[in-house]
Amino acid sequence: MYKRYTVFIVLFWVSALGYAQESIVPDISYPYLDKLITAAKANYPRVKSLNYRLDMAQSGVGKAALSWFDILTFSYIYQPNNTLNYTVPSGTSTNNNRFLFNGIQLGVSLNLGTLLLKPANIKIAKTEVKIAGEERNEYLITLTADVKRRYFTYLLQQNLVKIQTQANQDMQTSIKQTKYKFQKGEITFEVYNAALLSSSTRLEQKLQAETNLFIAKSELEALVGAKLEDIQ
Repeated sequence: MYKRYTVFIVLFWVSALGYAQESIVPDISYPYLDKLITAAKANYPRVKSLNYRLDMAQSGVGKAALSWFDILTFSYIYQPNNTLNYTVPSGTSTNNNRFLFNGIQLGVSLNLGTLLLKPANIKIAKTEVKIAGEERNEYLITLTADVKRRYFTYLLQQNLVKIQTQANQDMQTSIKQTKYKFQKGEITFEVYNAALLSSSTRLEQKLQAETNLFIAKSELEALVGAKLEDIQ
């Protein structure tokens, strides 16, 4: 009888392997995957941070371009008295004008060192924009690959749950049959106990598969920034 039960276990595992050989390819939805990638690019904090950095770099180019005016220094002097006195006689009133030129006097000075540095500063600002853009593009490639990997892992775990659930249901059916045979005395207690242990193992595997599915789902949602059910 024990040999017959061993044959039954072998057939049971062959059936389980048959479930495992099913492909996940039909479950893959590339339009849905594209929506997940788009959501991740829009919601993931790291992407937002890189976008802010790129915006700051672009603002730096405008600031560097406008700083051409920094090379010039404007000044003025205002003398309100329009009376011209070329000499200041002794003993005259303090109200007499002591200045040669009166009214508003403008002055402009040129900073040659700043002028020579301007082209280099603008080039550096533009280079910083390129660097920030390439860093963002590089991360978007990495993020896209991570979303795909977690999506495929999620589909795998879904199928593993189906396999383990079906296998557990088949095991429960076989346990009922084994229990019935044991009660009728057709099999020994050792055979019945082995079936119970196998059933416990199968149930544990089912629970572990369900846990792995929830973990895979939460990891994917962490990237896309939304519940999978909300992305249609």
